[in-house]
Amino acid sequence: MKQLGKYEILEKLGEGATSEVFQARDKVLGREVALKVLKPSLVADSSAFDRFVQEAQAAANLFHPNIATVLDMGESKGRYFIAMRYTPGRSLDKELRAKGSLAWDQIVRMTRQLGDALETAHQAGFIHRDVKPSNVICSATGDYVITDFGLVRAMMTTGLTSHSGAMIGTPEYIPPEIWNGGQASAASDQYALACVVFEAVTGQALFEGSSTQEIIAKHLINVPLVPDFMRADVPPGLSLILRKALNKEASQRYKSVGEFTRAIASLTGPVPLTASPVSINNPVPTAPAPLISGPRISALSTLSLIMGILGIIGVCFILGIGASVGICMIMPISFFPLAVIFGHLSLYEIKKKPRELTGKVQASIGLSLGYLTLILACMYWYIFGDQMMRSLGF
Repeated sequence: MKQLGKYEILEKLGEGATSEVFQARDKVLGREVALKVLKPSLVADSSAFDRFVQEAQAAANLFHPNIATVLDMGESKGRYFIAMRYTPGRSLDKELRAKGSLAWDQIVRMTRQLGDALETAHQAGFIHRDVKPSNVICSATGDYVITDFGLVRAMMTTGLTSHSGAMIGTPEYIPPEIWNGGQASAASDQYALACVVFEAVTGQALFEGSSTQEIIAKHLINVPLVPDFMRADVPPGLSLILRKALNKEASQRYKSVGEFTRAIASLTGPVPLTASPVSINNPVPTAPAPLISGPRISALSTLSLIMGILGIIGVCFILGIGASVGICMIMPISFFPLAVIFGHLSLYEIKKKPRELTGKVQASIGLSLGYLTLILACMYWYIFGDQMMRSLGF
């Protein structure tokens, strides 16, 4: 396809379940646009598209520098299209695939710009309903623009997808209340934006799965695993903010997207150690653990290390003086279970605080020495077992 109505097709930018997107040039006005061409299976007849246009016209009145404004809608040769403001750049999902994640200053900039765009729309009575990386354009100037505003509601209310089976929205970014049959709200967009921020930081979606059903179940049931320490250049206070914005109860999230994005922007200054209380659906946030061991972990890991060292020393001593005093092997062998027990208890505690590096090293060494004690004792028994039994009168 080289032309559609007054639009000259320049390049295909992407394709989704409901449409294809092209970079095109308006031959009348001489400007470039992003041309979204609906797939033929989605539009039963011209009256269906008329209803779509009626619903989408209101959203076309949204003007914001970070919103790809709808400029035109129409039909040509049986193909229905929407022309939007074109922003040179590439979509956020492609950016993340190429880079893995975004730098912290880019994340702050992205969150502020998208949050401001969404807040403006919410105040005008519009909900996006499909905030996701593929609907965010990273411009050549380093700005972020959100696309497809108003188009999701237009498709839903006019039944454009009912006969095709196409899914509206992307499961990885749809909040629990929608899966439960609730209505979309500003809090739904906030949840989706928090999912996007999480992905921009970590390079992976909040919830992943091999099927749509698995992803839905995770959104409904699983507690979002947002670690206290996400990245060296990311303030740890971000974890508290994301946990609140990702709360399964919409009423427990921030009061607005603007409040959510301002909380993130504040992290460029002093990092807050506390945040507003979260629901019991999410874990209670705590301050990041220090890089040294806490008292309980330190005691357990130290005991494991000591027992392991004593076991090895005892075995080596007995091996050195021979089998005539093999009964003394009982002493170093007794250190083996103690080293292993204390080591495993320490590592169990460390799972709750993964940054306890000192304790983890001590416990690992203690466990290793404990098991080595057992191996050496077994070797000793294999070599000198008969002599030991005779010396004991058996």
